[in-house]
Amino acid sequence: MGYPRGSRTRVPVVDDVDTQQSTRLSLREIWAGLVRPAFSDSHFWIVQAMVVAIFFIDLGGDLAQNAHIIALPGFVWKVLLFIPIAYGGKYFGIVGSLGAALSAMILVIPEMLLLQHSAEQQLGTYSITAVMVIVAFVTGERLEEIQAIRRALTATDELFRSQQRSSIVFENSVAAICITNIEGIVLEANRSYCEMVGLTKKTITGQNIPALTDPEHRVSDAQTIHRLIAGEVQSVNFTTRCLHKDGHSIWVDAFYSLVRDRGGVPVYIIASFYDITARRASLEALDNSERRFRSAFDASPIGVALISIDGRFLQVNSALCQMVGRNASEVIELGVLGLTHPSDRDLTNQLLKAQDDVIQVTKRYMHADGHILYVQVTRSLIIGSDIDERYFISQFRDITDERARSAQLTHQALHDPLTGLANRALFEDRLPQVNARSERLGGSQSAVLLLDLDDFKVVNDTAGHHIGDQMLVELSRRLESVTRSSDTLCRYAGDEFIYLAEGLKSPMEAEQVADRLLSVIDEPFHIDGRDFAQHASIGVAVYGANGVEDAKIIECADIAL
Repeated sequence: MGYPRGSRTRVPVVDDVDTQQSTRLSLREIWAGLVRPAFSDSHFWIVQAMVVAIFFIDLGGDLAQNAHIIALPGFVWKVLLFIPIAYGGKYFGIVGSLGAALSAMILVIPEMLLLQHSAEQQLGTYSITAVMVIVAFVTGERLEEIQAIRRALTATDELFRSQQRSSIVFENSVAAICITNIEGIVLEANRSYCEMVGLTKKTITGQNIPALTDPEHRVSDAQTIHRLIAGEVQSVNFTTRCLHKDGHSIWVDAFYSLVRDRGGVPVYIIASFYDITARRASLEALDNSERRFRSAFDASPIGVALISIDGRFLQVNSALCQMVGRNASEVIELGVLGLTHPSDRDLTNQLLKAQDDVIQVTKRYMHADGHILYVQVTRSLIIGSDIDERYFISQFRDITDERARSAQLTHQALHDPLTGLANRALFEDRLPQVNARSERLGGSQSAVLLLDLDDFKVVNDTAGHHIGDQMLVELSRRLESVTRSSDTLCRYAGDEFIYLAEGLKSPMEAEQVADRLLSVIDEPFHIDGRDFAQHASIGVAVYGANGVEDAKIIECADIAL
């Protein structure tokens, strides 16, 4: 039984049977305490020191009386032995007081037998010894009771403080806690639980806990709690939903623990609830986001990959695998460098080291069958929750066909469709470039040579345009055979060809170029089993780094023609 701190109510001792039983030791317990004294306790040795000291005082008193030095009887000094008896009883109870008396008897009896004493001294000694034993027993028992009462008071006070601490912890816990009986009736609920369900403590008390649970979870929750009450488990932990007073559900992590009495009979349940509604919503939003990302990742028509900063593929989608002609495990095993064309691996290393958020480059990858892929790579740097957690999300778009079509269109725009030679547009683009180089280098000359077939119209009119076209194609091949790699040969218009020669040292070299060009038509053209002799005229305009206008140069060549 407990009492509040500062209570003046006396703790019952005599009338309390349990207290009496707890304060009285059996003879066996007393005997065990006497034969096994507390040698490790300093108070035991203090008692022994007191007994020895008093023995020597008593011995000195006896000797002084026998020598007629003092008239006081020697046995009177034995009264001092009640001091160690009381001291031993204070710290060890009846065992301590009887132990002190026993120690005294062990010293006193030999002294009584060895020294000469009068009948009066013997009677006094034996009387004091008998009283000493009785007093030791009574005092020790009473001190034993006092100690027990003090221990009970200390335990009661500690229990009261513990209950206070438990009450504070219970009421101020961030966890929602309620205590129910085994039928699920709420006996007590803390402030957090009341706030969680939006009800007052008075309203909650007496309610059945399933009534505060979402109907969809009542059956499963009851089955789980039944396992707890049946003793199958010590505690249960599950996720459920509680009902707020306004009707909305609250997701909680529930922890149920069963409390039993000393006989092992279940008496009540402690239930703790942690509101995880916000966390669950965040997890669901994250899960939905991950599913959307996964769907977009896997279903993307272009290659997508998650890449570590050291160039390892962490995840790849099917589009990337199809692009390089390999399965996912092969792509991941090869890594970025393993798929890259050897000539572009330095570029790949630069991309992995770059700290730019987004980079877009075109690089070459190797298909499984060996052909080269031109791929446009868009690389984005991603930084995780830890600043050291970095990786890349890269998108891969195969532009091989696109690049080929672009090159084809560019070629068509700048080349003659019949002969495959550069056309006027390409020539007019090259001419200013040559002039600029001539001005930059200085000392060199360039020449524009305009070649025109004589009477080519007669061929078209008499043999047909298809023969004329074949002749132009054949002439183009012959002119290409004598063209320097540094020069430009174009089909300028109709049967006119224009030749741009650069890096000439003198006009004589321009004449030599003209002779080579004219020499290709010395032999007749053999077309469809017929031979066609053909002649041509050529006009040459030579110029240096003097800033002549491009149109003026072509005009001079035309005049020379």
